Amino acid sequence: RPALAPQPVQPAPPETHPLPPPAPFPIVRPAQKTRLKFDPGRSANLDDIELDASGAAAGMTKLVVKLTGNAAVDIAKEQAQARLAGKLADSAIKARLEVTGFAKPAIRFDVEADQIDVDRYLPQQQAAGKPAAKKEQPQKEEPFDLSGLKALNASGTLKIGSLKANNVKASNVSAEVKANGGRVDLNPLRADFYQGKLASAISVNAVPATPTFAVKHNMSGVSIGGFLKDLANTDMLEGKGDVAADVTSQGDTISALKKALNGSASLKLADGALKGIDIAGSIRGAKAKLGTQRGEQTQAADSKARTDFSELTATFKIVNGVARNNDLDMKSPLLRVGGEGELNIGADSLNYL
Repeated sequence: RPALAPQPVQPAPPETHPLPPPAPFPIVRPAQKTRLKFDPGRSANLDDIELDASGAAAGMTKLVVKLTGNAAVDIAKEQAQARLAGKLADSAIKARLEVTGFAKPAIRFDVEADQIDVDRYLPQQQAAGKPAAKKEQPQKEEPFDLSGLKALNASGTLKIGSLKANNVKASNVSAEVKANGGRVDLNPLRADFYQGKLASAISVNAVPATPTFAVKHNMSGVSIGGFLKDLANTDMLEGKGDVAADVTSQGDTISALKKALNGSASLKLADGALKGIDIAGSIRGAKAKLGTQRGEQTQAADSKARTDFSELTATFKIVNGVARNNDLDMKSPLLRVGGEGELNIGADSLNYL
């Protein structure tokens, strides 16, 4: 009998997956012991979840997350819930998550962490409080990437025991977070802050090619000396009182944000000191020489000298990274001092009389 001609093999149709593709953030490795209970087309329950994740998001790198917990999925209603606990690097975290809609998920969350150091995950900058290294060829500043926020639809609460960002420290931090369409709002944001209180509203818009930021801070009863040391490595003022700022900026690096800063700020301090010069001592020294010498007296700044005051107030107008002040008013039992000048935030320079 003649042999039958071989029939062409038809390729198998490609598999289709109803779930959306995974997000660009981390590589996730579920543990083998996770137990799954599955009712086809209706529900799924995962117990004893163990997840390891690593990757980058929102401009932060070297993120490593290890979580355990359980989850339940209602497939018909496209809803999921999970309770997780574990570690973000050295931070202990707890999270409760609810997801609605699988193609374009809307996420509701409540997250608690004992402590978070944001600086650990951002591109390295010159650390505040340390002298600058010998000047070499300047390194190009790495821009932060906020494109991952554009597809995020989430809302919830965030609580952090202690927080460090840009070397500024806060404790007992709480925030209401809303993210949708590339815009993220933290409002209200509250914290214990340098022996006082902080109340803020922060908004980030990642939709434009250059991200925009808006910040309102109200600090009450803060110790200004410690705050300035951590923020700007500056030890020229101390006292306790109120500080307010209402600013906007745009950019994808820290230096660009500083140069594009616009808005206003004010301060009202009590029982403090202006460091670097003893104004009363200078007056006494000049007065003692008036009998034998006429003319202008000058004095170099002395890090140990200080001019104590009972009250100091000032307001600032900030345009393109330059804060201008013309109403400094400082009072003490002996002195009344006025001043004006500008602080170039983008260039890290001060020109003040």
